[in-house]
Amino acid sequence: MKKDLFLDMAVNLSNMDLSPLSPYSGTYIGQAIAKGKLTTDIAYKIDNKTISAQNTVLLDQFTLGQKVASKDALNLPGGLAIALLKDRNGQINIDLPISGRTDDPDFKYGKPLLNALQNLIVKAATSPFDLVSSMVGGGEELRYIEFDPAYTAITPAAAEKLSAIAKLIYERPGLKLDIAGYADPEADRAAMARRMLDRKLKRLYLKKDAPQDMALIDQTVIPPEDLVNAVKQAYA
Repeated sequence: MKKDLFLDMAVNLSNMDLSPLSPYSGTYIGQAIAKGKLTTDIAYKIDNKTISAQNTVLLDQFTLGQKVASKDALNLPGGLAIALLKDRNGQINIDLPISGRTDDPDFKYGKPLLNALQNLIVKAATSPFDLVSSMVGGGEELRYIEFDPAYTAITPAAAEKLSAIAKLIYERPGLKLDIAGYADPEADRAAMARRMLDRKLKRLYLKKDAPQDMALIDQTVIPPEDLVNAVKQAYA
């Protein structure tokens, strides 16, 4: 190949079968490609032996198949990445930049494409919510829903997160949601003590008119001029 080779072109591939790329996916991802079609628009450039390509990629019904034993394969959650990226129509739309050199005897189009997919899988493993933040927002903060200590009511901020998660699950039907509870004993203990005292003061303020519904008691606001009297009664 000539040293001064220059190429600037656009290429369109439509419905290319991805199954022949299984040797690459098996080597670097550890799984064969069960099925899938590739449609892509490529801006392809070669200048001074450097190859650069910008790809707009559509993977249709892309599915990983059986596992392949490979010493070069990374232990990556391919299924999670696909579930995060595949929409309700079974399609994955991504941008994949590819680069290489013409004097590299190992350079083949399929290899950098699979490397780019591998990078997406790594991101799915390390920052799954960042991977879909452009769709629902929130990023890694969607990992958790916070409640005020000693309270079960959903805060406005938590409600926004839940709405984003609901949208994500709808748009990505392959995802499964695992929920784990967590409590902060120190914060909850202090908050419960404050809440019990607050309710006691409100009952003393309301006296015989105090409702049985705790939610209504919690909504009561004691005027400052009556708060001192309620405290005196509580500690009398």
